[in-house]
Amino acid sequence: MFTTKLYSMKRFLIYSLGLGVAVVISSCGGDDPLPAPVPAFEATTDLDIYEVAQPIKFINGSTNASSYTWDFGDGGTSTDINPEYTYEEPGDYIVTLTAITDDEQSEVATESFEVGQRLLTAFGMLSISFDNLDANGVSEGPWDADGSGPDIFMFFGPEDDPNFELTVNTFGSVIPNVSQPFEAFGFTVNTDIQLTNEPWFIQVFDDDSEIEPNAADLMIQATGFNPIINSNTQVDPDQKIGRILIEGGGFAIFLDFEVK
Repeated sequence: MFTTKLYSMKRFLIYSLGLGVAVVISSCGGDDPLPAPVPAFEATTDLDIYEVAQPIKFINGSTNASSYTWDFGDGGTSTDINPEYTYEEPGDYIVTLTAITDDEQSEVATESFEVGQRLLTAFGMLSISFDNLDANGVSEGPWDADGSGPDIFMFFGPEDDPNFELTVNTFGSVIPNVSQPFEAFGFTVNTDIQLTNEPWFIQVFDDDSEIEPNAADLMIQATGFNPIINSNTQVDPDQKIGRILIEGGGFAIFLDFEVK
């Protein structure tokens, strides 16, 4: 009799323990939701200003998320964690980040950005070479045989637009008899001239027509540059203004711009 009771008690304990394990397993296998995602992000650029053709880096600061979708407000999208995006047109854009969890919970964060375009406001020269240098950098004498100094004339524009010609004459006149000590000069631009993301050129001439009516202009400097992607650019992000400096061959030419 004692043996039978002990066996029954063992069966009860095993059944109870088994039931307990079943209860624990059932409790752990529920569909409790994951923590809700918290989307957050910020944006930065190399020049601390948002411009056409300048990459914007988006830094993702979200938590509790495993995947992301970005909408940049101009039709562009991305699923990268920290995307880089470039706008092709100026305007106001709303960027939307959607943060998503593994169980498909989602939350969004939005931020508006004003993307501007560079417009030329002034240009001029900070320094010039007074010697006519050959291909080896050897002086061939002054630009003008009479020693009066070059009569500076220059124009520039996109390489692929032969109809674009921005000249000193558009805003002033030829700068005659530039001599030492050199004094920087510049001209204000009062029309909306966009600086575009493509190869541009600058050509500087010695215009001798005033002292020699039949003389041909002598090119004294020519160089190519991109007015948007240019490492020698300074920007004041608070004032939204900047200066591009183009140097070479003893010359320093500046282009001032505003971003709007």
